[in-house]
Amino acid sequence: MKRTLFLLFSFGIFSFAAQAVNHDPLYETIRAKIFPSKQAKFDPSRLTFGGNFGATFGSVTYVDISPLVGYRITDKFTAGIGLTYIYYRQKYTFSNGNTSIYQTNLYGGRLFSQYAIFPNIFIHGELEALNFDYYDFLTGDNTRAWFVSPIVGAGITQPIGQRGSFRIMALYALNSNNPKSPYYRNPFIFRVGFFL
Repeated sequence: MKRTLFLLFSFGIFSFAAQAVNHDPLYETIRAKIFPSKQAKFDPSRLTFGGNFGATFGSVTYVDISPLVGYRITDKFTAGIGLTYIYYRQKYTFSNGNTSIYQTNLYGGRLFSQYAIFPNIFIHGELEALNFDYYDFLTGDNTRAWFVSPIVGAGITQPIGQRGSFRIMALYALNSNNPKSPYYRNPFIFRVGFFL
C-alpha cells in the first residue's frame, strides 16, 4: 500500500513538474527550435526553371536540349532534377572520296545541386545517367547502354531582370577514365544555360 501511494505521489509530482516546464517560455522556445510544430511549407516562388541548349551544324551536327527544374532550399543552395537529349551526327569523308554518316541519340536524366559561394559564382555537382550507343571492343557489337557519371565543377551567373540569369559552367566527369563512359578521353564539359 505504501509503495502504491509513493508511486502515485511521485507520478503526480512529475506530472506537475512537466506541466510547469511546458509553460516555461524558454522551454517553449527551445522545443520549437528542435521540434517545430509546423513543417515548412512548399513555396512555389522558390522553384527555378531552365537548362541548357546547344547546337552546332555542318559536318558535325550536335543538338543538346537539357531542361532543368530546381528548388532553392536556401538562398545559396539549390537542388533539382533534369532531363537530357542529345542528337549527334557526323559525316566522314575518306581519302578515296567515299563518305559515311554516323548518327546517334543520347538521352537520360540527372540529379543536381548548386551552392553559391559568392553572389555570381557557384559550385555544381550532379549525378547523370545517359543511354547511348556503345561499341563493345570485346564482342565487336554496337549496343545501347546506360552509364552513370558523377560530374563536378563550377560556374558563373549573370542576373537578367528580376528572376532570370545566364549561366556558364565548366564541369569535369569524374569517371571519364572508364572506356564505357560517354566522356571517355574527353572529361571536360562546358555548358551554357538560362534560368528563371
